[in-house]
Amino acid sequence: MALISNEKIESIRSKVSIVEVLSEYLQLEKRGRNFWAVCPFHQDSHPSMSISPEKQIYRCFACSAGGNVFTFLQEYKNISFIEALKIVAEKANVSLTELQNYQEVSRYSEEDKKIFAINELAKTFFMNNLQTKKGLLAKQYLEERDITNEDILAFDLGYADSNSQSLYNFLLKKGYTINEIEQAGLVNINGKGQIYDYFNDRVMFPIHDDENNIIGFSGRLVQEKPNLPKYLNTLETKVFKKEQVMYNFYRAKPFIKKSGNLILLEGYMDIISLNRIGIKNTVALMGTNLSDYHINAMKKVTPECIIFLDGDLPGVKASLKAAGKLLVNNFKVKVVYNETGKDPDELVKAGEEEFITKIITGANYPVNFAINYFRDKYNLEDANELAEFLTIVGNLVKVIPDPIEKELSINNLAKVTKLSPTAIAAKIDNLKSNLKPVSTKGSSKPPVVGTKTSAPREKANYFIPDEPSSVEPINPPTSNEIILSWKPYRIKNLKRYTLAEEKMILQLLFSRQAMNFYQLKIGALNNNNYRLIANDIIDYYNRHLAEESVNINMLCDEINDGQLNAILMTILNKSTLKTKYNKKALEDYAILINDYANEKEIEILRKKMTEASTLEEKQVISNEVDNLNQRLKFKKG
Repeated sequence: MALISNEKIESIRSKVSIVEVLSEYLQLEKRGRNFWAVCPFHQDSHPSMSISPEKQIYRCFACSAGGNVFTFLQEYKNISFIEALKIVAEKANVSLTELQNYQEVSRYSEEDKKIFAINELAKTFFMNNLQTKKGLLAKQYLEERDITNEDILAFDLGYADSNSQSLYNFLLKKGYTINEIEQAGLVNINGKGQIYDYFNDRVMFPIHDDENNIIGFSGRLVQEKPNLPKYLNTLETKVFKKEQVMYNFYRAKPFIKKSGNLILLEGYMDIISLNRIGIKNTVALMGTNLSDYHINAMKKVTPECIIFLDGDLPGVKASLKAAGKLLVNNFKVKVVYNETGKDPDELVKAGEEEFITKIITGANYPVNFAINYFRDKYNLEDANELAEFLTIVGNLVKVIPDPIEKELSINNLAKVTKLSPTAIAAKIDNLKSNLKPVSTKGSSKPPVVGTKTSAPREKANYFIPDEPSSVEPINPPTSNEIILSWKPYRIKNLKRYTLAEEKMILQLLFSRQAMNFYQLKIGALNNNNYRLIANDIIDYYNRHLAEESVNINMLCDEINDGQLNAILMTILNKSTLKTKYNKKALEDYAILINDYANEKEIEILRKKMTEASTLEEKQVISNEVDNLNQRLKFKKG
């Protein structure tokens, strides 16, 4: 890819009309200078995507999807930047001789690919088995579960027969060795050296990774037997790790992007049954807790998750445990209240489609769900039971990163328990939590408490003065003023701070020198998404050592995160001037970014001021606030 110059890529882009390309996939309507379309990247009914012929970009004002013609093709067709470039080059009648011998670097080794090929053959073998006499009981079991032929074909369901070596012999005939079949996790070898199939007499569910490769299987006993597990998963292999698998994730991704959220279920049958009634944005875990890998994979497709597990007490506890991990990672989370005692599969079987839609639509914020579920199960007039109730709900409140949502939850608890918000906040503050934000690739620090997950929308004509002398030093309030008259702290310079971080990103994009300055003087931005983008830019420079600036299209391809790419394009679209390396401006941005971090810390401390129970505690916090105020370089307002 390095053989194609930035100039040629830009030339290819400029020779095609983004309107003509998008009109092949969307119905466009001209309004004024721009064209409009129903956005394909979220559940849209009215045209919310604007396409600018002048700027050659598109942007959805509902879900923030945006970019150029390459970005659109990548997102719409789920292809790489290289593939998008080839499509546009062909339309522009530009030859890409540089790519004649080009092969994209695979994320998989030859050994991985061999396991995928073996699993693909095993899937075919299992599917064929299901249609034979050997698979008669398995077919009957599926029919009893209301699984249709369409379901079987859609999810590639099959049957592992009771012959202990049938799959093994089949794969040997296909030319694979004992060692290769064992590495795929499809056979076991006992102490006597005897070889037998790992799966026997089970309905088989192929498990795919996020690129649709079959990485393993899960088998469900056709007839339950003592001492044998109902479900059996592939043993851990080079490509199959339970904590890194979400069943149906590859199939669900386009539906998740379109609906704007993901529904987390418990079992394979739940996935298949909901798919049958048109609910396709669903995934299930492999009997494991929500892992860091799951969190990062989900972040790439949506910031919203609806948890729909079983409605019994174990299911509720599992739902709240997952909700806590999602909340601390800045997801918008809701929990479905299913009081029927039936799982989603059973509800579909009972013909409760309307009810399912209703409870999904009416899913509650996790704290509200927990309050509503547990308030009748505890005597809130009894001190011990009240304390237990507050611990259950408080553990959720404690991990809420947004201060407004946290305060609303505390106030809600206060109404239910008839305690003061201060007392509840003190109780929550004393609870211990092991939940922390998941680290993402290239992220040097965890997300800052209270930062939002989307870039703020601001006008494009803001400007940060190059001369710091144009603003006045701050006059901080005294300790006594803070103690005697506390008010919610408001970061009045937020627009200026946000713009400084956006300008910093622009500097990073256009100059390696800016990257060196950033790493030396700044280290991390305060806005979570901006920080992730900055980290990805640094990674880009580290991978492309000869580059003095960033190729935007290549960067977007390497980020491979629709939300971050959309935010990056928004920042670029705001820029009206060609950005050049400017050390003086960088120093100003660094001051503002540092002030932003200090003000965020002040905001947290001022909140703690209300929770402090003694004058001494308030004095200590007040002194910290004074110290931080003294560090601020620019005047608020």
